[in-house]
Amino acid sequence: MLQVSDGYPPATGGTERVVEALSHGLAARGHRVAVATLGRPDAPDTEVTETGVEIHRIDGVTRWLRRFASDPGHLFHPTFPDPLLVRHLQKLVDDFCPDIVHAHGWILNSCLGLRLSGAAMVTTLHDYGLRCANKTLISFDRLADLSVFPADYLDYVAA
Repeated sequence: MLQVSDGYPPATGGTERVVEALSHGLAARGHRVAVATLGRPDAPDTEVTETGVEIHRIDGVTRWLRRFASDPGHLFHPTFPDPLLVRHLQKLVDDFCPDIVHAHGWILNSCLGLRLSGAAMVTTLHDYGLRCANKTLISFDRLADLSVFPADYLDYVAA
C-alpha cells in the first residue's frame, strides 16, 4: 500500500497521526507500506521506520511557497495537480508497485493519474478540504448551506 498525504510526522495534526497509525498498523500485520508526503526542511527525504514503513518526502511547487507560509514545515498541497509531484509519485508507484494507493487530503489531486498504474485508488476525507478551501465550511462569515457526510454515499461508491 502507498499512503499519500499532505503531511506526515514530524508535522502534527489529525490527518498526519491517522496516516502514521494506519501505516504502522498495516506494516505490523505484514503488509509492505510506503508513505509519500510533501517535503520538509527538518526531515530526511527518505527513511525507513522501525516497523518497516518507507517514508518518501517529495517536493513539488510548494517548496517555492514555503517562505510565504506561516508554518514552513507544515505545508498543504495546492488545490490542483502539482506537475512535479505527479512526476515523483508516478516514479514511486513504478518502483514500489502498490496494490492500493490511499490518498489523504488535497494531494489526491496529484494522485488521480496513478489509477492508470492498475493500483486501486482510495481516498479518506479527514476534513472539508475537498469541498471548502479553508477546510472549515465557513464562507463569508456564514456556515455552508449544505453539508454532505461521506458515509451517506459509501454504498453508492462501493458499487
